[in-house]
Amino acid sequence: KAHFKQAMAITNKTLGPYHPEVAALFNNLAVLAYVQGDYNQAEVLYKGALAIYEKIRAADHPELVAVLKSYSVILMELGKTEQADALAQRASGQ
Repeated sequence: KAHFKQAMAITNKTLGPYHPEVAALFNNLAVLAYVQGDYNQAEVLYKGALAIYEKIRAADHPELVAVLKSYSVILMELGKTEQADALAQRASGQ
């Protein structure tokens, strides 16, 4: 986990905040947090990944769609069903 955070800081500084690699690192950290059961941290990280992908990818891009799906799962785990449903609908193209 510490290595991911260090890599994110370096990548963010080197490539800038709206680079696909920065979004991928947010996503990977979110997956790690999810696996460890830290849903609140996963939510924050998926939100970061989503913010970047929304700026740099088309609405139907596979990376954006994957984050929407994963983020919706986390929101469902946290009991945020309306937000989860909205993201799931976006992921399905509705």
